Amino acid sequence: NGSVFIDNVGLLYLGGKTLKDAETHTRNRFEKVYATLSSAPPSTHLELSLGKIKNINVIVSGHIRKPGNYIVNPSINLTNVLIAAGGIDTTGTLRSIKLQRSGTIVDSLDMYPLITGIGITRSLRILEGDIISVPPRHSTVAVTGAVLRPAYFEPKKFETLGNLFKYAGGKKHNAGNDIVLIRS
Repeated sequence: NGSVFIDNVGLLYLGGKTLKDAETHTRNRFEKVYATLSSAPPSTHLELSLGKIKNINVIVSGHIRKPGNYIVNPSINLTNVLIAAGGIDTTGTLRSIKLQRSGTIVDSLDMYPLITGIGITRSLRILEGDIISVPPRHSTVAVTGAVLRPAYFEPKKFETLGNLFKYAGGKKHNAGNDIVLIRS
């Protein structure tokens, strides 16, 4: 349940904390009882480690190849849960994947930095009962010609033609600088 009772220290609530946060919290509580932890140099040392980890249930829904309930390790990130669910369907968005917790959207994830190689994707923490929802894709733009990665891209509102060229890897080394054709 995320808590542990230790004689002389009391009840420690560690549920939902990262290992580093749990170690800091535990050390602070132990130092109040055991002065040798904070002496200079310390004559007592504290090490916190995880043993058996309880798996959690998450739901993956929306435009995903294999929607459903997944039992996963709590250290898994949202990207890996999507991979376990078969990946995002061709009708789903890559730009605004929703993470819902206790009936509220708590975060969203844009996969473009990861799949285009222009950045890193934030790692969203998954908790028991979370729902990962992949909404439908609303727009698509084809970028073709003398670019490194011609493809269909999903622009966000207010993104520029420059953003699309960046997603496409930029122009090829032998491309000219003269013509850009936009058709709608």
